[in-house]
Amino acid sequence: MNMNEQTQEKAAPVRADRQGNHPRMLILDDDPIVARMMRVHLLNAFPEAEVDICLEAMVPPEYDIYFLDNDFNGRLMGLRLLRNIRQISPHALVVALSNTLDMETMEQLMNGGCNAVYNKRYPERSRDARDVIRNYLDIVKKLKSGRASGKITDVARSLKQLVSEMNKRLDQAPASA
Repeated sequence: MNMNEQTQEKAAPVRADRQGNHPRMLILDDDPIVARMMRVHLLNAFPEAEVDICLEAMVPPEYDIYFLDNDFNGRLMGLRLLRNIRQISPHALVVALSNTLDMETMEQLMNGGCNAVYNKRYPERSRDARDVIRNYLDIVKKLKSGRASGKITDVARSLKQLVSEMNKRLDQAPASA
């Protein structure tokens, strides 16, 4: 990795070419290898998206979807990052990345406004999270293109319905899913 790539990942800069209708995603994870693998997986699943990486526990603004890891160098940062995201971007979709989230932390994240949980260890099992992301991207795309009538509150309402559906699926899913 050259120095320019390190800087882009660390600072998650806002690029000048971001004037289109492409959904913008940010991975907040202190592990560069896992973050890059997650980026590849997201780009394969959502080729229309722009996916950046931030290796520090900071929240840059202006992203449609934030993927956040809970553990930053041994410090549990998920709830703090979630609160920061909700302050700067209250209607963004927030997905917790985890391979080891305990139920208490997952509950706190969901109650704090996290919209989905994405298992980093088994991304192919995160079908429900991908469905929530895909539905949210459809809403964002329609709003950005001007094809959807409505306000940001309509997005929030739709998102709430999607999350409610995902939570029902989580309650019914076996523990290994």
